[in-house]
Formats: sequence, C-alpha cells, structure tokens
Amino acid sequence: MQLKLIFLLKTTLLSIVVFAQPDRTALLAEFSSTKNDSLFISKHSKEPYREFSLSRYHFPEVFSPLDSIIFFNNGTEKIIGPLHIGSHLIYLKITAIDSLFRMRAGNIWLNPEKRGEDEVNKLAEDILKTVKRTGDFDAMSKEYSDDGNTKYEADLGWIFQGVWVKEFENEILKHKKGEYFITSTMYGKHVVKIIENAVLDRFEVRYVLLYLDK
Repeated sequence: MQLKLIFLLKTTLLSIVVFAQPDRTALLAEFSSTKNDSLFISKHSKEPYREFSLSRYHFPEVFSPLDSIIFFNNGTEKIIGPLHIGSHLIYLKITAIDSLFRMRAGNIWLNPEKRGEDEVNKLAEDILKTVKRTGDFDAMSKEYSDDGNTKYEADLGWIFQGVWVKEFENEILKHKKGEYFITSTMYGKHVVKIIENAVLDRFEVRYVLLYLDK
C-alpha cells in the first residue's frame, strides 16, 4: 500500500512538472513560418507587437554577445531563444537582413579650389607614380592631402557603402587590395589606396519578439 502511494505521488508530481513546462515546439514552428508576425504576436505574446532593428556602422566588432548572435545567425525566419528575462521566456525571430559592401581605403584629397585644376591633375599623377614606386602612402598623405588631417594615417577605416560619395565608392569597388588609382568627385581629385578588399556584409537586421510566461 505504501509503495503504491509513493508511485502515485511520483506520477502526480511528474504530471505537474510536464504541465508546468508545456511543449512549445508547434508554437515556435508556427512563429517561424508565419507570414503575419503582427497577428501571431498579438494572439500569443504577453507583450504587444514591435519590430526592432539592429545596425552596425564603422566598427562591427563592438557588439554585445546577443547582438553578435542576431547578426551572425544563418538567415531570416530563424528563432533565437529562449531568453530568460523576469517572468518571461522571450523568443526572437529574424525577419529581414540587409547587406551592403564594407570598404577600407586610404585617401589623399587634392582640393582644386586651393590648388587650381591644372596643379591638382599634375600633382595627382606625380603622387600616384611615387606611391606605386615606394608604397609610402601615409607619408604622401601627410605632405599633400588637403583634408587638414596631418596627425593620422591616410587609412579611412572600415566604412559601409553609402557613407562616402557615390562615385568614390564605385571606383573603390572596381579595385582590389594593394591597388592605387586616381578618381574625381565633386570635392576634387583623390589618390586612393585599397587597404582591404570590399566585403559584402550585414548592415542591418530586423527582428520581432515573442514573450511567453515561464
């Protein structure tokens, strides 16, 4: 009789545990596949629908661990979670990923308003010949660049497409690491060094959150 009672108690406790932690496999599968996130979240979530976006600009390595997971998961309609926050379990769904080229170049800007068109054209050719021969782009930048920045190297750092002037970016995308070239923009003449090959990279990720009771 005592063994039977212990068995019944264990069975009852097991049932309570299973009931307290329901299987959410079907719910999450529906969340992943639904085309109407707003309706689904309004129906099932403890918090109202809201779309979030996460962008990275000049320094993509500066991210929290969760930001990195969001950026480097394998694609859209990917469920991340659960995240345990307060009394809620939160599941995150990636809804869209926008990609842009990320570029890294050095720039020696020659200002025609300061130097005149003829001098700028001749100087650009002379600088290009020199850097191709010596490779000392930074020294030439500090000597000739008209951007007033003589304290730093010519390296502009990693920049996402859309930050620089369009014709400047278009020329960068035509060249490879280690190449030098001259290009013109509305601002004047540029002698450019490709420091790294352009990379097609994630620029913005959008996602929604599903809040469930623990």
